[in-house]
Order: sequence, then C-alpha cells, then structure tokens
Amino acid sequence: MAIIKLNQQTKNINISDCSIEHPLIFKYFDDLPEKQRDDEFKRALQIGVIALMEDRFAAFLSKTEGELGTQLESLKLIYERNVKAKEKTTESGLSAEPEIYKEIQNYLARAGFIDDEVVMTGSSVGAMPRNKTGDIVLKVNGDDKKKIAVEVKFNQSLALGEIEGTDSLGRPRDTAISQMIESMANREAQLAVIVFDQNRSSDGLQNSVNDISWIPSVGFVVIIDDVRQDYSNLFIALDLARSMLMSTLRVADQDIFQSLLGRMSKDLSSILDTEKLLKDNHANLKKIATSIRKHALLVGFTQRILKDFIANGSVSNQELLKLYHGNGLKEEFAAITKDVEAIFPALEIDD
Repeated sequence: MAIIKLNQQTKNINISDCSIEHPLIFKYFDDLPEKQRDDEFKRALQIGVIALMEDRFAAFLSKTEGELGTQLESLKLIYERNVKAKEKTTESGLSAEPEIYKEIQNYLARAGFIDDEVVMTGSSVGAMPRNKTGDIVLKVNGDDKKKIAVEVKFNQSLALGEIEGTDSLGRPRDTAISQMIESMANREAQLAVIVFDQNRSSDGLQNSVNDISWIPSVGFVVIIDDVRQDYSNLFIALDLARSMLMSTLRVADQDIFQSLLGRMSKDLSSILDTEKLLKDNHANLKKIATSIRKHALLVGFTQRILKDFIANGSVSNQELLKLYHGNGLKEEFAAITKDVEAIFPALEIDD
C-alpha cells in the first residue's frame, strides 16, 4: 500500500503512517524537542527533494555539456548573470557613482590620457541653483572649455525621450535626453554621457539605445553591464566624446555615424562574450586534464596492490593504509598539478 497520496486539487501531499529505520535520522530527531520534530521533518523533506532535483540537473549538465557546446555555455552565462544581478539589486547603501568614477580613472590611465582631469561632482551644486545633476565631470587635457558631464542612472528606468516634439509649457518629465541637457547646463559642459545598467534599465530604453546611442549636439547614451563589469560602451563613448571636443570638425552625417557606432558596439560585445567563453573552456580543460591524470595515478596504484594480492594472496596493512590516506601519492599528484599548469598556463588576453 502506498504511503504517499497526492491531492491534485489542493496540491497537497499526504503521508500515511510509516516507519523509517535509520540510525542517523533517529539520532537527529532524538536530539530535537518533541514540539519541533514535525516542522523539522517537513523541512528535511523539502531539502531532500531539492537536493535530488539539483543532482539530476547537475547530471544532465554533465551529460549534455559536450553535445551542446557553446549553446550550453551561453545558458550558463545567462544563469550566472541573472543570479549575480539579483544579488546586486538587493544590495543597499552602495552608490554607483564612485564605481563609475573609478572605472573612468582606470580607463584614462590605461589609455594614456594623463592630462585629463576627472572629478566627482554629484554631491555639489553646479551652475544652476540647488541643482546637483551631473555626477562626474571630465576635463579633456584639463581644459575648462572641453568638459564632458557624466550622469549615472543605475537605479532609474527613464525613457530615452526626444528634443523635438516636447511640450515646453507642459509638465516636465525626466528622460535620458533631458537629464543629459540638464547635466551639460549645470556643469557647463560641452557634451554629456548618461550611463545606464542593462540589469536595471527598462526594455524600452534598451531597445531604443541598443548598447550605445549618439544624440546629436548632446552626447551619448550608454548601457553597461555592471554585473559582468563590462564598461566597454562607456569607454567608447568617452573616447569618441574626447575626439569630438578636440576636433574642429563637426559630424555631418548623423545616420552614418550612428550606424558605425552600433556596428562597433556589437562587434565589441561579441569579442567580450567569446573571450569569456575562451576563459571558461580553458579552465574546464585544466580540470579535465587534472582529473584524468589523478585517476590514472590511482588506477596505477590500485593495479600494483592487485598484482601483489594475486601473487601473495594478501595485502599488507601498510599498503591498505597508504591507499586509504594517499600517503606517497600526494607528492606524485602535486607533480601532476605542476605538469597541467605547464600545459595550460594562465591566459593573458589584452584589454
């Protein structure tokens, strides 16, 4: 007679009287107060079911990884990004402005723009009364007449907006473009860059911007991936904005410029995804090579014991102890690890 019955209407599980003989389980519940045992039993059952499901999922991944190849790796990347995005979204008290400020400093140092000056301004009032719009200001070669205002909007889902067709007498509505114009006015800058995070910005904005977008006479709207620490679109925007401020020419054909910008952004994104896949595969190959050599070492050792057993009819306690504790094998395994490191040295990929 089945001890488990399912109620399809209420989605409940009914367990009839049953007896379990297991010393470990008995010891665990015996140590609990009687009033806690029922709730703890339910909790143990839930954890057990989750563990079984997890084990099956892990087995599926192990079985299909070689067959699915890059498609499975892409699924893993998406899963990792979603988990990290949830973790990052729940963090409180952390400001995005210092993070972007630090990344801009690092970018300027890598690019060799040693004369550029970058300052955090989000906590100070600018040219407009009681207005702190414009979180970071970048001065190209330290020139006050060549300033880029950077506005960071990680926690807001603004629409892109437009310059034409707005009702100047209607109720003002914050958009990405309006924030850029306000940043330029408040920080007396010549161009603006507004930064969004793809994990916290609206689908509508992402579809409109498509990673990076040029707003004529205003600046760049960029979407970075904070979870993966991919700020490449921001660096592209700053590099182009610097070039524009240092050039005497103006962009004549805006459509061509935007098309080239989009093409470059997509190619760069493909490079970064492929680089991540390469690093992951490299690490997996190291693990596979180490595992093969490790078990080959264990097979060889066990084979020697079997031969002695066949020849002598017994195995010494010393040999059994060596097999159990791995004495003498650990040194050989350390040498194997060094060999694998030599075969698969750390990847050095230029930024």
